[in-house]
Amino acid sequence: MWVNLFVALILENKSKKEAEAFAYAFIAGSMKGTRAGSAEETLARKAVVLEYSREKRLGRSRRRRSSKRRSQGGKPLSAGEKRRLKVFDIKPEHQRYELFLPLHDLWKQYIMSICNGLRPGSSPQLVQQKLLKADFHGAILTVVRSKCPSYVGTTGILVQEFKHIFKIITKEDRLKVIPKNNSVFAVEVNGFVSHIYGSKFEYRASERSAKKFKAVESSFRMSGKPLATPGRVLFGEGQLLKRSRRGCQPKVFFLFSDVLVYGSIIVAGRWYKNQKTISLADIQLEDLKDSTWMENQWLIRTPRKSFYVAAGCPKEKQAWMEHIVACRDRWIQTVAAFTPSTFAATWIPDGASAVCMRCCNEFTAVLRRHHCRNCGFLVCGACSKQRAVLRHIHPIDLQRVCRLCSRRLLQEQQQEEEHLYVDVAAVLGEGEQEEEGKGMTLRNFHGWLNSQTQPHFMYLKPELPPRKTKLPPPDILLS
Repeated sequence: MWVNLFVALILENKSKKEAEAFAYAFIAGSMKGTRAGSAEETLARKAVVLEYSREKRLGRSRRRRSSKRRSQGGKPLSAGEKRRLKVFDIKPEHQRYELFLPLHDLWKQYIMSICNGLRPGSSPQLVQQKLLKADFHGAILTVVRSKCPSYVGTTGILVQEFKHIFKIITKEDRLKVIPKNNSVFAVEVNGFVSHIYGSKFEYRASERSAKKFKAVESSFRMSGKPLATPGRVLFGEGQLLKRSRRGCQPKVFFLFSDVLVYGSIIVAGRWYKNQKTISLADIQLEDLKDSTWMENQWLIRTPRKSFYVAAGCPKEKQAWMEHIVACRDRWIQTVAAFTPSTFAATWIPDGASAVCMRCCNEFTAVLRRHHCRNCGFLVCGACSKQRAVLRHIHPIDLQRVCRLCSRRLLQEQQQEEEHLYVDVAAVLGEGEQEEEGKGMTLRNFHGWLNSQTQPHFMYLKPELPPRKTKLPPPDILLS
């Protein structure tokens, strides 16, 4: 009876069967743990009060969160759900090189707009800095170097970029997945070729420039020096073998647009120490043949320090040397810097000689090894007591030199002084030199200049304190 009354009052315009079905469903939904078929049995045993159930009042913070969820339109898909649904998969019928050529044309227009037309006179550093923050979807990438040799030479249009991989479409209509790590890519736009390192493209385009410098600075921890300066661009990094006085040691190198930074490795890729910075304007490279010490080696000369480095393979060696020379030439043209003419000598390793290379005494625990800063030879302490100023290393500080180099430096200094005397005498003129009382001969001039350069000591009588005068007795002062 109550069902018929409920149907008659609420659902008059519906048929009897639809009204009964709706009523049973409504009652079953209002009664927890009851199905639509057993609702009549439940009502036969007890009375049920149907009333409007109000929602629990939420707090202010919970109301904000719930409204934010409703505005967002639900929970986003997770990475696993996207893979299961194949959201980012490209269908085989769409994997065609011709379909993505319009995307490449749009990318070229985009790059031309952000690089101000890429004119022949454009600054390479400015273009590289713009490319560092650009998006590469639609660019034609070529794998120049990779840990897997089968990837080298692959060329295609970049259609998808993920955190660790590039997806490109080749001209043979094949989809290739190239890992970013341990890979170097080349991009060409209107004759301008730029190399990008895949490990540095694991960040978003807007964060690449800042993330690179922060990663390099943080890797040297507290001993690191700031590297982020306006216009500086990181071109590449890698590990090279550096030969020092104690043998060959692996070092990490960072090539910037204006400096070369290297340091010792504690934890590869995370923690380095002993940060050294060399200006590219002061660097001179010299290609060397393989030796018993190292293979694929070359010499890096600087005014302060010169050392040997080696790469893992000939291609890596050639790439490093070409990039360093290209960056150095661009930096010298940009700043109009002067290249140095004097470079530091390379130090002979400690294990290369068991005796002093001057007196032939055998090195022991007491007779220690030292290096001459001028020639780089291994000498003992007795043969390297002399000190001299080497201007290409430091303009003021005295450096350790051996006996032979000390004599040579003294002879060179005397020759420079003689040339200076001759030049000054020529300026004075022959007429002034012959006049008595006004001029002087060259011999007298030499003596006068030596007398002026030698120090003269004068005895000065110390000043005595002023003599104290006797004061009159107190009674006289009071009167």
